[in-house]
Amino acid sequence: MSTQKRTIRPELQRENQALNDIYLARKKALKLTQQKIADHMGITAPTVFAYLKGKTPLNIRAATAFASILQVPVSDFSMRIAQEISNAAKSQTAPFNTGNVESAPHPIRSFTYPVIGWDQIGEAMEVVAQYHAGQRDLPSQSSETYAGRQAYWLVVKSDIMVSPSGVSFPEGILILVDPAVKASDEQYVIARLKETGETAFRQLRQDAGQEFLRPLNPAYPIQLKDDRWEIVGTVVAAKYPETIFK
Repeated sequence: MSTQKRTIRPELQRENQALNDIYLARKKALKLTQQKIADHMGITAPTVFAYLKGKTPLNIRAATAFASILQVPVSDFSMRIAQEISNAAKSQTAPFNTGNVESAPHPIRSFTYPVIGWDQIGEAMEVVAQYHAGQRDLPSQSSETYAGRQAYWLVVKSDIMVSPSGVSFPEGILILVDPAVKASDEQYVIARLKETGETAFRQLRQDAGQEFLRPLNPAYPIQLKDDRWEIVGTVVAAKYPETIFK
C-alpha cells in the first residue's frame, strides 16, 4: 500500500515562507539561531526548522512566540493568525465594547521578570527560581522580549556605559539579562570577577584571539577578560522604568 507524503496547503506555506524571510533578515541583528529560538520556545531545533521551511503549519501559540522573538507583529507573516488573535481579543472584551473603538489587529505580548540587586548576581539563579516559585517577593518589570525563566532585570548604577554617541545605558535604565544566552562579539554582558564577586556591565569585544570588557564611556579603561572573569549573563533588552515619566 502506498503512502502519500503529508503536505500543507499553499496559502499556509506562504505564511511559513514569510516567517522564514523575516528570520533570515533579522537573525544577524538579533544574534539568533534556530537552536536559540528553540530554547526560547521550549521546543526542539528540528521543530523550528519545520516551521520555517513550511513542513508544519503555524498556529497561534507558535506564531506569537516567533513574533515576540523576532520582534515583529504576527501580521507581518500571517494575517490569518493575526485575525484569529484579534477575534479572540474581541470576544473576551465584547461586553465592554461600545462599537466606537477598533480592536488592535495584534495584541502585544509581554513577559514579566524580577528586578534583582547587583549584590544578588552571584546567586541570581536561586533568587529568580524562588521568585517564580512564590517564595521571594521582588519588584518586577515587563518586556516584549522573551528571555526564559532565568532572566532578570538590573538597574544601571553609573555612567560607565554612557557613550558620547550611539547606544548608551544611562544610570537608572533597566537592562534585561539572560544567563542562558552565550555572548558573542559586540554584545553587552554582565561579567563577574571570580575571586571577589565584583560585577561589571560592559560590551564584550573580541580581537586577535583575546576578549575585552569595554565600557562605552571613554573615560573608563578597557579591561582584558582573562581567566579571572566569567560572563554570567547577556543583555537582551533595555528600557526606562515607568517611574521616570511620573
